[in-house]
Amino acid sequence: MFHGMILALAVSSQALEQVFLYECAEPPVAAGWDVIQVWCDPAQWVEASWFNQRLELCPGYPPPNGQTASYRRGLADFVGAPAFFVEWRVQTDAPRSEIVWGGGAILAAADEMSAYSFYVTSNQAKLIRANWLPIIIVDIATDAPHTYRLEVFGSAQYAWYIDGLVADVGVPVASFPLGNAEISWTGRSAYFPNTTRWDYIRYGTLPIDASGDYNSDGSVDEFDLSFFVECLLGEGVPSGPGCRFADFDADGDTDCDDWVSFRAHWTGPPAMPPIPPPCAIVGDTNCDGAVNVLDINPFILALSDPAAYAAAYPTCEIANGDVNGDGNVDVLDINPFVALLSGT
Repeated sequence: MFHGMILALAVSSQALEQVFLYECAEPPVAAGWDVIQVWCDPAQWVEASWFNQRLELCPGYPPPNGQTASYRRGLADFVGAPAFFVEWRVQTDAPRSEIVWGGGAILAAADEMSAYSFYVTSNQAKLIRANWLPIIIVDIATDAPHTYRLEVFGSAQYAWYIDGLVADVGVPVASFPLGNAEISWTGRSAYFPNTTRWDYIRYGTLPIDASGDYNSDGSVDEFDLSFFVECLLGEGVPSGPGCRFADFDADGDTDCDDWVSFRAHWTGPPAMPPIPPPCAIVGDTNCDGAVNVLDINPFILALSDPAAYAAAYPTCEIANGDVNGDGNVDVLDINPFVALLSGT
């Protein structure tokens, strides 16, 4: 069951900080994580940009002392941030009974004043903040990865999301992060073996809503574009709290209406962003957002010399010239293009 109701909090200004991204395409140490403990030599490997942990019971040691691997990074660069987030995507087949022992997957964000400890098994997730506060337990679907997100707005509010839905919301013990803050994450077997798979871990200063600036560095550029495209699920499809920076019209989805605003906020480089295929306009061969006579010469160039077209219009998809929709840009598109221009 999901708990609470998220408050509408606006972040009007914040320190410019880069986010930290671990996309699990390499082992954690290579990506800048410190080892806390690797116990009893669990198998760990990267496959298809997922970091996999096969965690068995440890021969010669009785349960709950199975294999463990845990990593950490300090948050000194983010101390005092007015709004902070950490988001991660993970899947584990650890049985529910392991959650009592910290088995399955664990991610913790902690400093000298407060802690947020998240425990995940195959069908349940749990949040513990302090031994005098209620434990929040949420059932989750099995056999699927889930996206978890924590947002902390100073000392005013925290919110925990699972797959974009609010799982818990409340008042923090203190602002986060403060002194000696760190993020840690662990895969563990207590009584039963499990396989735990991590897709990504991302954290940093929370982007300002409708800014287009995912990493809060004051620019809207190629880095931000990749995350905008990740959020671009289309009209009517909720894109989740991690995409509020891209949801310019605040309607809960990220679609091509938001693309127009994102492009208007663009600072580059490059001079203009390439148009995501879902937002391409058929016949708009100069990619100015309209189909008119200014598209005639680019259309001709696309037909006669695709390489020259790509060089002249690097942010455009040549598929914009496929007016008849047969998958090719060729002479068969000429009459439909003329009809498109004339409105017939």
